[in-house]
Amino acid sequence: MARVNTVSVSFEPVAPERIRTLDVHLFCQHVLKLSTSDVLGIQLEYGNLKRFFVKLSSSAKCDQLVCCNDGVYVFAHGDDTTSRVVVRHANGLGTKLVRVFNLAIELDNALITEVIGQYGTVKAVKNETWAGADMPFKVPNEDEEN
Repeated sequence: MARVNTVSVSFEPVAPERIRTLDVHLFCQHVLKLSTSDVLGIQLEYGNLKRFFVKLSSSAKCDQLVCCNDGVYVFAHGDDTTSRVVVRHANGLGTKLVRVFNLAIELDNALITEVIGQYGTVKAVKNETWAGADMPFKVPNEDEEN
């Protein structure tokens, strides 16, 4: 499933380790000059604390942001540091963490991968279990990947 009318916004490595949620909104409002009617949604990328996606109301708005300044912007953080920010079309980019609960232990991970794989690329299936020093039943915390 393709990302339609969506741009990827990446803060370059000199940015803080994690971009604050407020900075995401301020960047969209003040630097990209987006209004509430332009933005249909904002999605942080799981595992990448310096990139997020902005779903926009039109493809023309996406093209405008990507073409203006070749898609390169500057954002001033509150601590007087600045970040180079790159805006690109988001086609084919990004991951979404999906957690599924209450499946039978016996259900094979290959079957889960096959079914969910119909909607995108499955990077990993992990069997999460409770385990800890204070737990009477020691169940290994499996970290299997398919």
